[in-house]
Amino acid sequence: MLCPRCSAMIEEGSFVCPQCQLMISVRQRASAHQLPERQERLSASPEVPLFPHGPRPRSQQGIIHSNHLISDSSVATGITLQNKYQLMKKQGFLQWSAGSRETWWLAQDVSSLERPVSINEVMLFDYEPARIAAILYTARHAFQSRLFTAHSQMPTLLDVFEERERYFFVFEVLDGESFLTRLRSMNYQRREQEVIECCLQICELLGSLAQHAFLHGCICPDSLVFRPHAHPSWALTNFSVLVAGKVRPLFLDASFIQRSAYMAPEIAQGLIDTRSDLYALLATAYHGATGIAPQRGNAADQQMHIPLSPHFQAVVVKGLAYRADQRYRSPHELQHDLRALSTAKETLSSVPPEVFLPTQTTSLSHPFDDLFAMNPKTLHPRPEELPFLEPQRYAVFASGSWLLGIFLLLSLLVLFSQAYVHLP
Repeated sequence: MLCPRCSAMIEEGSFVCPQCQLMISVRQRASAHQLPERQERLSASPEVPLFPHGPRPRSQQGIIHSNHLISDSSVATGITLQNKYQLMKKQGFLQWSAGSRETWWLAQDVSSLERPVSINEVMLFDYEPARIAAILYTARHAFQSRLFTAHSQMPTLLDVFEERERYFFVFEVLDGESFLTRLRSMNYQRREQEVIECCLQICELLGSLAQHAFLHGCICPDSLVFRPHAHPSWALTNFSVLVAGKVRPLFLDASFIQRSAYMAPEIAQGLIDTRSDLYALLATAYHGATGIAPQRGNAADQQMHIPLSPHFQAVVVKGLAYRADQRYRSPHELQHDLRALSTAKETLSSVPPEVFLPTQTTSLSHPFDDLFAMNPKTLHPRPEELPFLEPQRYAVFASGSWLLGIFLLLSLLVLFSQAYVHLP
């Protein structure tokens, strides 16, 4: 059998992995013997097709199916898994059709000085055991491949285990700031530049993943982490196990996609590709630049609540088009437009103020001909070009001084009036 942690081959009769020293339980060894041909089938073709006889109904204690929604209380904040991982906070979830669900947890490893870890809890229903084994094998192999481990912008897979009839993928936590926390303290001009830089770095990563047919599947603000002391500084986390497991077609629950502003509309029909990740990335970029999550629908009809630069707004509108064939087709195409926009912004910011002065002329009678020939409307700065108004530090002191002076003047007036009345 294969080790569930490192996929190394374990000899018959042995209960310890020779590579990672993982203890194999009798139950795991017995389940491997129940499917003697599983290893050959997975090694020959990791992508096993869906079970041809249709979904198999499955009922489990503690799980209630109602319109593809799951109500479960067996995994909650505070419990400890494998006597090692204590769940601290739920970060998000994805509700797939047919009852399958992914939930991301922030946990700590109590056996390793309470080191923080990220856990993806996967619940799979209506799949045959062979199909579930193929999905988990493909996902684990993808997360442990050289493509995934060679990039410092993605977390390392630490552990994989099964408990409570669920499957858990444990990843390291990348130290840094979240996407919205990083941008919240910036004004919108710096915020837009930071968002463009973030998109450029993530596009570079998505381009490398797309060459190997690997997708993220659920990019959102919680998936982006800023690391100030790393290069590249932006990292991508919270990968989908079902997407990495090559589950095709993969349908997102229709009621869930209406509540998520970052998922591409075609995922509800089971269509997911690189354009879906680019849609989610630009939806996240729009949220970061404006502070408002994009609305579901045609991006051209959306109202930009905070003014964006015209070129960046055109990129966002194209990237959030409802139809996939109207969006960017590849990360390199989006990266080309963003790099041109970033270069233009750097050029304008590096030009000294003297360049914008009117051109000197040799005529002494009309030294400002070039200036007066310009359109008067262009002489006024745009609202986003105006400097931020800072409150005057002496405003309170000046107001208090005026009030005190008025009070003293009124007091003197009252005293003089009383003295004048009492004069003989």
